[in-house]
Amino acid sequence: NMTDVSERRGRLEDEGERNGQQNDKEKYLGPRSVCLFGCRTRQPKSKNRKEPEPTTKNTSLTLPWQNCYPSVSIESERGVLPSLLPWGKSERGMIRNHTEGRNKQIREACDTHGMRFEQSLCMRRQHMQLLNPGVNNLGLGKSDDVLDAEKLFKSAVLKRLEDCDIPLRSMHKRSSIIQRLSRGKDTTLYPDFTFSVPVNLMLVQPKFGFKVPEQKEGEVEVAEERQINWIETKMCYGTSSMPNEIAIADLVLLVQAKEYLKNYGPGAIIFLYGCGDKLKKEFNDMGMSVLDSGPLNLKKMTTQRKKLGCRTEL
Repeated sequence: NMTDVSERRGRLEDEGERNGQQNDKEKYLGPRSVCLFGCRTRQPKSKNRKEPEPTTKNTSLTLPWQNCYPSVSIESERGVLPSLLPWGKSERGMIRNHTEGRNKQIREACDTHGMRFEQSLCMRRQHMQLLNPGVNNLGLGKSDDVLDAEKLFKSAVLKRLEDCDIPLRSMHKRSSIIQRLSRGKDTTLYPDFTFSVPVNLMLVQPKFGFKVPEQKEGEVEVAEERQINWIETKMCYGTSSMPNEIAIADLVLLVQAKEYLKNYGPGAIIFLYGCGDKLKKEFNDMGMSVLDSGPLNLKKMTTQRKKLGCRTEL
């Protein structure tokens, strides 16, 4: 029947047209999907669609640190001491108030034994204080001035940590530290700076503390790499040559460090003018790193000391 054939052909053409429209929609809307409730839905299809790449967050933080002071041997310290303490327990006053000849004698001793002048003056101060416990009239300046210098030193350390994006625990952030220092609050129960995450310390030590003729430009010696959780600061030179009767001073430092290691894990200690190699070895054997003020900006502290006429005496 020609009528039936024509009707069937019309229905097929209509179905083909609808299928073509459906295919066009699939091309635009993308493949069908079924939601949790069984409903068929379509997701828009982007021509430049890319699969998301897995991201891995690097949580390892690095604190680069380049020391600038040499580790002085105990023999060198003992070699310089006679020029620092010719009067023993009776030694008084800052070197700036002594004769030029005395000043020259100390500098020559430092050159002979490989010690920096400021290191020797700081060692002299320590020996004078430890040889005269409880004596306040040693002529070494006002305690308030020394405290102000200590605040500026700690602020310089804090600035270095902030510049390196090292996250600190809340009690060690700038506002808290400045408040504690201003109020004179005891901070011996915990280190000066503790980190909220472990930090990879990359310690670099130039040969002999400074460039030497045979050293190529930029050549350095990587002393050590260690993961640390905290930093303690000491505004002094870490002397190794204490007489037997006052060697307790070094013992106190080591006992304090052991407590920090026990409570906070591995850490580092910063001495303003570096550290003697004997004391440094004791800290290293405990699992601690020993740093100096090499990368710190101490301009404010130096200006403060210069105004008082004692730039190198701390």
